Amino acid sequence: SVIAEFPMVDYDMTPQFMYGSIFHWHRLVNGYSGFTPPDYHETRERMRTFPDDEAIERLTELGVRYVVVHQAYYAPDEYADMMERILHRAELRPMGHYRDWVADTQIFQLERSAESTPQSAPENRH
Repeated sequence: SVIAEFPMVDYDMTPQFMYGSIFHWHRLVNGYSGFTPPDYHETRERMRTFPDDEAIERLTELGVRYVVVHQAYYAPDEYADMMERILHRAELRPMGHYRDWVADTQIFQLERSAESTPQSAPENRH
C-alpha cells in the first residue's frame, strides 16, 4: 500500500515519518532518497490544501490507499478544522487511530470512486 502522512509542511517531517515506516514497511508519498522526483514539489504544494478536491485527486493519481494524520504536529484549532473537513469527504473512510510517539494519529482509507476505478473489459463471447 501507499501511505501519505500529514502534515506535509514547510519544515520537513519526512525523517520522522520514514523512521516510523520501519514498523510497517509501506511505501510513503513523502519519503525520500538521494533522488527527488520532478513532481514531488508539485505534490507537496497540492497537499497544502488537503483534503480539498485537488489534493484528493493527486493522492488518487499516486495510488495512495491510506492517509495518516499526526495530531501532535498541528495546533489544536487547525487539527480540529482538518478533522472536520476530512469527515466531510466520502473518499476518506476512518480506519481507526493509534497513539504514536507523541499523541493520537488518525488513519483513513482513501477509497476510489467508480470513475477512478478501472473497469474490466467486457468478455468477448462468440
